[in-house]
Amino acid sequence: LVLNIGKLTSITDIFVICTATSSVQIKALIRDIDELLHRRNLRLVNSVDNLNSPWVLLDYNYFVIHIFLKEGRDFYKLERLWSDAEIIYNSNKEKGK
Repeated sequence: LVLNIGKLTSITDIFVICTATSSVQIKALIRDIDELLHRRNLRLVNSVDNLNSPWVLLDYNYFVIHIFLKEGRDFYKLERLWSDAEIIYNSNKEKGK
């Protein structure tokens, strides 16, 4: 899920919210995202990436990537918190969510 939150807050412009199936997958996603964005000269500004947590945050300044385990995403419900944001992309639309 990609949300444009720039009109709602000054903390960032875009939230990317995704769900991983395990901490191993989270670790792989962090590595792959960092490699991909590094090749495009985008650098990680800050992160909260305790792999024992159900929520990892990667801050690239203008956009923030949130990687959740299912239970973390269900608990924190960022989609509901930012429900006024413009949806840029929603992969769950095809799945009826």
